Amino acid sequence: MQAAEIHTHLCAQYRDSALSWRNVNKWIEMCKTVLKIVTDAECVGHLSTSARDEKLEEARTFRIGELLSQKLNKN
Repeated sequence: MQAAEIHTHLCAQYRDSALSWRNVNKWIEMCKTVLKIVTDAECVGHLSTSARDEKLEEARTFRIGELLSQKLNKN
C-alpha cells in the first residue's frame, strides 16, 4: 500500500485529526527500516531445556512421519 493510499484512508477515518501525508511517509520509512533490522530471538518466558527441546523434536518427527504415512496411504 502506498503512502497516498494510507493517507487517504486515515483522512476518511480520522478527518482533521489524521496524520499529515508527510508524517505518513516518515512512519512508512521508519517501519521499513525496523523490519530490516529485526532478528528472531528466543521469547522471554519460554526457557529452553534439553528435555523440552527433545520433546519438541520428538513431536516434530512424529508429526512428519504421520503426514508421510497418510500421504503414502492415499496413493
